[in-house]
Amino acid sequence: MYVVRPDVHETNSSSMHSLVITNEGGTFTTQEIRESLTWRTEEGSFECYVYDFEQSFGRSPFKYLYDFYHKLLYAFAEYAYEPEKIAELYAILKEVCPDCTLRFHTREMPVGSTPPEDWSWENKGYEPHIDCPSCKMPVHESYSFCHWCGEEMPDDRPEIPEDAEWEEVVCYGGIDHQSCGILSGFLRTHSLSLKDFLIGKQYIVIIDGDEYGTWGSLKEAGIIDLGKIVEEYPKEN
Repeated sequence: MYVVRPDVHETNSSSMHSLVITNEGGTFTTQEIRESLTWRTEEGSFECYVYDFEQSFGRSPFKYLYDFYHKLLYAFAEYAYEPEKIAELYAILKEVCPDCTLRFHTREMPVGSTPPEDWSWENKGYEPHIDCPSCKMPVHESYSFCHWCGEEMPDDRPEIPEDAEWEEVVCYGGIDHQSCGILSGFLRTHSLSLKDFLIGKQYIVIIDGDEYGTWGSLKEAGIIDLGKIVEEYPKEN
């Protein structure tokens, strides 16, 4: 059975991330990189603590990521499950700011396990859904009931053994599934390294959603100087 709501338009909203190349050019200086990090530093040390909300890149709120720090967090989220890329990002940070230590939050997980099913998409890089056994509509796997027909959803998550060993796992954030891979594609298409992207002043990340279209509205309103935009990736159809 399907629930029909008359005179209501429903849509599956999607993130709309894009990489913008401007004509500014140049690279961030060591001082500029430090300034993008230091306000989060503990007194007497240079440890930059990453907040949970900084690691979530979905449809909203609208963001533009310009400085080294925020582009670095976006890259960590893009490559959250690629150890070689994570190591490369740490190496870049060590090269450009040797005395800075980046502190991500951690979660406890059974050794050798996959992320628990109740983790949100920010920690997994995609939005997992399962079909409701009754109405066959997609329901987010963390829901205990179907928001379409009200039926209770089965709990098929495996139980964790009582004698399981636990370990702390670093959480590098996540990118909404519609926009995962855009950074990788951008770097590959333009033959850029991660370091080029992070320290290049001409590369900006736009975080937006198709139900808001804030980036497009800003351009239409004349607030954005279109003359400074060289290219946007991916290109609009």
